[in-house]
Amino acid sequence: MANINVQLRNSGRDRIAIVAEILEMARQGVLKTNIMYKAGLNSNMLNRYLALMINAKLLDKVLLKDRVVYKATHKGTEFLYHCYEIERLLETENLANKPNGRTQLLPSIIERVTPLNAHEEPKNEELEPIIRERQMNNIS
Repeated sequence: MANINVQLRNSGRDRIAIVAEILEMARQGVLKTNIMYKAGLNSNMLNRYLALMINAKLLDKVLLKDRVVYKATHKGTEFLYHCYEIERLLETENLANKPNGRTQLLPSIIERVTPLNAHEEPKNEELEPIIRERQMNNIS
């Protein structure tokens, strides 16, 4: 697997924030041009991110009605969920220590994204089989 190093120049966003932003858009499937404009990436940077995310199995490239659509995989959705959890933990910790301060791991997406499921958060029971599978793979 190729090692793709994506570097940002003075954008104010880190790689994880951009990956999370792309995954948020791709939850229902999204065209490449939509990702480019909404994420504010040029085509070269977008191609590097898409390659990185497809290699990491966070995104799938799907043909839908003669158009290429990018869709978040289960692993991509799980990644996005963990980004939200980290943000929530940091925000809770920050509010406890600094009542008026705010530290954001994902500053580019925190105001624009919706929860994974607007009606309820993913339950721990849903993640238990994934965790067990990972533990079994680590033991083997």
